[in-house]
Amino acid sequence: LIGFYYKNLILSSGEITFHLTQKSIDLNEDLLLKCNHTGSPLPNITWFAPQYRQITSNSSKYSIINGTDLLIKSIQFNDSGVYRCSAINNFSYSFMRKKYGSIIVSVYC
Repeated sequence: LIGFYYKNLILSSGEITFHLTQKSIDLNEDLLLKCNHTGSPLPNITWFAPQYRQITSNSSKYSIINGTDLLIKSIQFNDSGVYRCSAINNFSYSFMRKKYGSIIVSVYC
């Protein structure tokens, strides 16, 4: 964790507090993925679907909850893969740091 202490304010780059998690789910279920993070100021969270497709807004397939968590609706086999979240704040850019966490999703019938 890189940070500075300035006038009673601690600044630290955005960090993901997990690195790799695996989730298994049944077909047609909804799945909530949590992006556990730290940072000051609070970082912006960005989600990426498999093949690094950025999830930019709510849709019939995805919802971003509380700005940090990802809800995948009605899981199908083609939703399997690695989902990634990143935590970035202005302090992260100062040090060219991006921190990612990955969640492997496996779908079963």
